[in-house]
Amino acid sequence: MKEAKLVRSGRAESGRPGRPRSERARKAVIRSTLALLKRVGFHELRIEAVARHAGVGKATIYRWWPTKADLVIAAFADAVEPELRFAAAGPVSKSIHQQMKRWSVVFRSPMGTIVAGMIGAGQSKPEILRAFRRHWVEPRRMEARKLLRRALRQGEMRNGLDPDFILDLLYGPLYLRLLLKHASLHENFVNTVFAVLWPALAGTRSSSLASAGVLRNVSRMSWQSFGRQGSSPPKSSPRAEPNSCISGRTHDQKPRNKSDMLKV
Repeated sequence: MKEAKLVRSGRAESGRPGRPRSERARKAVIRSTLALLKRVGFHELRIEAVARHAGVGKATIYRWWPTKADLVIAAFADAVEPELRFAAAGPVSKSIHQQMKRWSVVFRSPMGTIVAGMIGAGQSKPEILRAFRRHWVEPRRMEARKLLRRALRQGEMRNGLDPDFILDLLYGPLYLRLLLKHASLHENFVNTVFAVLWPALAGTRSSSLASAGVLRNVSRMSWQSFGRQGSSPPKSSPRAEPNSCISGRTHDQKPRNKSDMLKV
């Protein structure tokens, strides 16, 4: 019985650790996975093809990564994780804003197609989605939660806000455009999302004023991006007076007489 336990635990009878991973083989598998993903996508990726491309056996891959989802997530993390780390110092708002912009770059690249493929496959195969959350989403969120708690301690954010709720608000729009592809996931969009949401999270007038300036710049750039020759941004509608919702009158309209107002 004791010997059987040692075998199942992956150790020799002498108690020495089992055969260590070959770093060279691991890197070959990661490189091959990324290359084949770009060529055939998540759905058509086969472990046999990865093993053949990397020059290793299937058993080697399965010993390190039990499922295709585990392998793909490991390859994805190896490729993009250095680009998505939060800054270790400085204002939390700046760190999050910069990381959101880097996320948008990743999502616009072939890596974004890999993420979208995994999320899509996870709708019919929950184990893929669980692996994605466990190996990729949750480690990133743990790092982000620490950052948000630092923001709370430093007074950069309102008290009482749930970190996961904040992350859903900030990063949810990026995932929406990644998956639906109804509009471009460009940097102006990221700037707009941040400028709209952060003042509410910070709860300070100074943040609101700063974001208002960002919104004006983003609005101007967004209109220019349409490329309409000879067009100019639409004029705002006439300013309504406080009681215009009752009288139906705007600032530029003449007041109606008393008999007309009684008919309302």
